[in-house]
Parts: sequence; C-alpha cells; structure tokens
Amino acid sequence: MAHVSAVDDANTAATAASGAWHNDKGALAPTLLAAQISASQHNETVLPSSVTVDADGTVHLRLERDATTLVVRHIGPIKSWAVVVVKGSGKSDGS
Repeated sequence: MAHVSAVDDANTAATAASGAWHNDKGALAPTLLAAQISASQHNETVLPSSVTVDADGTVHLRLERDATTLVVRHIGPIKSWAVVVVKGSGKSDGS
C-alpha cells in the first residue's frame, strides 16, 4: 500500500516540478523546491540527486517514504522494508 501511494505522490511531485521548470525557464533550484514541497505534504522526501529534466520538460525523480507500519519496524530481517523508494515522472502542460 505504501509503495502504490508513494508512486502516485512521486508522479505528482514530478508534475509540480515540471511546472516550476516551465515557469522559471529551466532553473533547477525552483524545480527541485517544487518537488520537495509537494513530497513534504505527504511526509516524503525527494532524493535531490535523482531529479532530471528531459528536453520537453518532463521531470523524473526518486522519492523516499517511511512505511507507517509498526510491525515491519520491529522485525530485524525485514526492517529495511519500512523505507520505500519509488520513481516518478510528470510533465506539466506549461501553463
């Protein structure tokens, strides 16, 4: 469940970042900031080095989320499952 939701959030963050890319004429700092703001609304983090932008303004990124299950965090061998990293992409319509 955390994975599916995180993918949706990553795509939303990428689309927001693409909008910033268009609005700020290709500046990377506002693009990253837009993605981070979008992700933070869901207690997620954009991995800054993962943000790339295609020539057409499509943004690709990776997002990290902590799964909200208590069980996984307390079982040693599967503890790493509590952190979900997903890829997302999106393109704003430029308006």
